[in-house]
Amino acid sequence: MRRSYAGAAKAAQLTVILDGTTAALTIECDDLSNYPTGASGPFYIVVDRGQVTEEKILCESRTDNTITVYNTGLINGRGADGTTVLSHYVGAEVEHVFTATDADEANAHVNTSSLHVTVCTSSTRPVSPSANQVILETDTHSFYAYIDGAWVYVGEIPIPAGGGNDKVFWENDIDVTGDYTITVGKNAGTFGPVTINSGVTVTVPSGSVWSVV
Repeated sequence: MRRSYAGAAKAAQLTVILDGTTAALTIECDDLSNYPTGASGPFYIVVDRGQVTEEKILCESRTDNTITVYNTGLINGRGADGTTVLSHYVGAEVEHVFTATDADEANAHVNTSSLHVTVCTSSTRPVSPSANQVILETDTHSFYAYIDGAWVYVGEIPIPAGGGNDKVFWENDIDVTGDYTITVGKNAGTFGPVTINSGVTVTVPSGSVWSVV
């Protein structure tokens, strides 16, 4: 999930005891100025950092000096990031914090190519692609996915072209070189004339129309 962060969030102190139970979902502090409000996503705090009672908590929102703990009924924010749900007393230090969970998720996304789109050209495709990796070729405006050891065409972004800033001309190839089936429930259009190569089949489902103009 997307989480929010804020700079200049100074350490605060509890003004009310926080019980050591997942049912304790309200955190009262003396000054939570500059802490996230949760408008851009939940955020983490840590209570009693560096103490035997250290607990990280995923928080839903903040209103003034009151924090509401994240809780969906299935996911509870108490005892987050590998810590334990514990009791904390008045005066316990509270800090806005970046967690191991944050770092691990970012690291996994950056280093797992199948989780994002790689931008390249038709001549600079990844040499050793990962299974299910997706690329966008900027020269062909096409998306490909690496499936079962081969690049599979997914689709393209049709971009009208023209001189200068004109967006006037839509172009298509004049030869059909591979089998193609029009999507069920869709019509298709092509600027002709167009040639279907020998051995190639274009399938038009019942109820669909392929118009060559």
